[in-house]
Amino acid sequence: MEIEVKYKGEEGIDLFGHPLLAPFLGPLEETPMSAFYYDTPESGCAQAGFALRLRQEGPESVCTVKGGGMQDGVARRVEIEEKADTLEQGVQALLSRPDLPESWRDALSGPFQEKARMEFCRLSALFSREGLTVELCRDQGRIQAGGKEAPIDEWELELKKGSEEDFDALRRELEKSLGLKGWEKSKFARAMELLA
Repeated sequence: MEIEVKYKGEEGIDLFGHPLLAPFLGPLEETPMSAFYYDTPESGCAQAGFALRLRQEGPESVCTVKGGGMQDGVARRVEIEEKADTLEQGVQALLSRPDLPESWRDALSGPFQEKARMEFCRLSALFSREGLTVELCRDQGRIQAGGKEAPIDEWELELKKGSEEDFDALRRELEKSLGLKGWEKSKFARAMELLA
């Protein structure tokens, strides 16, 4: 289960330097990312409630399926990943996973076509405090879909270890201090808006 909250990248906001987070952050890492999103011609993945992605994360290539809901600005999604150099290789590995939701299997039989692509740079650092580990990221780049483009500029906090309650308390304190509100649109949802 992926649990995360996003915030719009806004002028003057630097979460890496925020006093609530900065004392507990590890070193900054920079990772170039290229993501390609796929679906069947009949939009079978979307109808089944999930997205299919092949993403180059620095030197690694990862195939992912993810789907789920949003509540109070926090995304809670099923996310299953397999290292793969090609979409076909990744889909076969995902289909062999016993934890893959049964309702997603039919759509993963393909065939697939590219729906959107994204190029962005991720700056990230791990926040660690009293058993709670959260990845803090800043993503900046571009979304391309349907011959249109949109910018990517967002912050993300993802729970890596610890309780949801501690994660929720941290993000609420952060939001209160900055007057922030969770952004309920994923990169994929924004790409689908470009296709509409």
